[in-house]
Amino acid sequence: MYTRSRILVVLLLLTTLPHTAVAGDGCSQTFTDVVERHVAAVKGRDLESYMQTLAPRDEHLMILPNGARLRSKSAIESMHKEWFMDATWKFNTREVRRDAREHWGLVVYEVSVDRPNKPGNPFLLSMLFAPESDGCWYLQHDQNTLLPTE
Repeated sequence: MYTRSRILVVLLLLTTLPHTAVAGDGCSQTFTDVVERHVAAVKGRDLESYMQTLAPRDEHLMILPNGARLRSKSAIESMHKEWFMDATWKFNTREVRRDAREHWGLVVYEVSVDRPNKPGNPFLLSMLFAPESDGCWYLQHDQNTLLPTE
């Protein structure tokens, strides 16, 4: 009887605790996980997975290589939806820097978006990630800077 009561108490607690996200439901629990998920989503043209890595609010800032700025989650989604429909490019990355702290992480890649028979102009992709109140890590800032051509 004592064991049965303990089991019931544990089950009751589990059903009343707030939902804790796990990686399987779109939550990245670590900096490394969110970076890997984000880059894989771009390379795989997976809009849904990509959007899950962005902070859960509409106000965002993404600076494109040409200096144009996207200031909302919906604008970022619209641009990526169109870009991901084009199957002719390949997103090539080389990690330049990674710095992870308890409450933020920064990663910088050298990137080229190459098309058949046409290499892309290289740029630096700098991304800042941090956890939100739900405990999940998200992209907070995305800046792309063209590199000088030789």
